[in-house]
Amino acid sequence: MVKNIIFDMGGVLISLDKKNCIKEFEGLLMFEGFEKYIDSYHQKGFFARFENGDISSDEFRDEIRRKSKLPMIGDRQIDFAVQSFLGDIKLSTVDYLLSLKRKYTLFLLSNTNEIAFPKCREKFLSCKGIPMERVFDKLYLSYEMKLSKPDPKIFRSMISDSGILPEECLFVDDASENIAVASGLGFRTLLFDPAFNIKELVENYLKKNG
Repeated sequence: MVKNIIFDMGGVLISLDKKNCIKEFEGLLMFEGFEKYIDSYHQKGFFARFENGDISSDEFRDEIRRKSKLPMIGDRQIDFAVQSFLGDIKLSTVDYLLSLKRKYTLFLLSNTNEIAFPKCREKFLSCKGIPMERVFDKLYLSYEMKLSKPDPKIFRSMISDSGILPEECLFVDDASENIAVASGLGFRTLLFDPAFNIKELVENYLKKNG
């Protein structure tokens, strides 16, 4: 029986715009070859270290300046480029999460960073006027935990902190590698398909397996 539902954020609850982010970095910031550092599922190089909490926001921005043709570029321009990766969250998605909360314990498990995540909070709040903390029972964020998906340690840390049993949890993510690791740890899993809406996918799963 499913008692808890764990959601990924980017690509599942909030849409992502990789092309727009690359355009901002390679155009506005004149950062050639930025595309090799960014991915819809797992970042690479210094960007991955930033999401893992291994380097601070200031260290991340300094690395951008070192790699850019505009070494004097300001923090706000860099932050804008990072946040341009984020699309929107639909009102219907928030409404559905609120309906789920009446029956299930909800968690967020996200690979994110301390520049992008405040924008996620802002988008979530502006959508419905409700902060994320009122929807999710707890937020598990890679840069705070200093662990990132698909490392099994981030799942084990969440299990230890929350006291949940994997077999009572449904984990929803858009990355097949993350799904495979969670499944191997005993979680029920659902690979998100952007061709469908989140309510349709989760409700179909719960109807068959819940």
